[in-house]
Amino acid sequence: APTSSVLANLVLLPLHLEVAKIAAVYGLEWSVYVDDIALSGGRAREAIEPTVAALKKAGYSTRATKVEVMTSLEQQKLTGIVINRKLSSGRERISTIRESILELANRQTVVFDYEIASMNGQISYVASINAAQGASLRRLASAVLPAATTHGTRAPRGEKRSCHRMSRHRYRQPEKRSTARAAVRFDGQKKLGDE
Repeated sequence: APTSSVLANLVLLPLHLEVAKIAAVYGLEWSVYVDDIALSGGRAREAIEPTVAALKKAGYSTRATKVEVMTSLEQQKLTGIVINRKLSSGRERISTIRESILELANRQTVVFDYEIASMNGQISYVASINAAQGASLRRLASAVLPAATTHGTRAPRGEKRSCHRMSRHRYRQPEKRSTARAAVRFDGQKKLGDE
């Protein structure tokens, strides 16, 4: 539910206040996303033990395998976002989105509105993390993809279109049927067959 993270933050508020005190004592930046606590700064290693103690004091526990120290020499990734010097979606995600944009642009068949909308959603997510990365992807998409409102619109009822993904479309090619009519039983079920 959309309220889950809000409720979790309300329940964990006393713990958040304690973590904030620990971070202030050690001169650290800190953040929390539901149950992920991140401490950043030169003395972050020293703050691990007091933070784990605060967790235990609040009635929570953590496994040693869940405590991770990331140095500035490696990619620091938290909740799927690279957080080293500036926030980033990461090279892998950017590359995957760029490849998807180019795949849609080079497709020989029709590009549907929902595909362009999905791509725009992914680009907006990247832009919410890093505006420059989002702008770069948006420029590429604008240059090579059709506008969602003019290309790939839904087929009118009864129109037949050939497509490699017919299972996704509401208006499928009608099946061949015999001239038999449907007989309605009194129990509410229909039976197809010859009369």
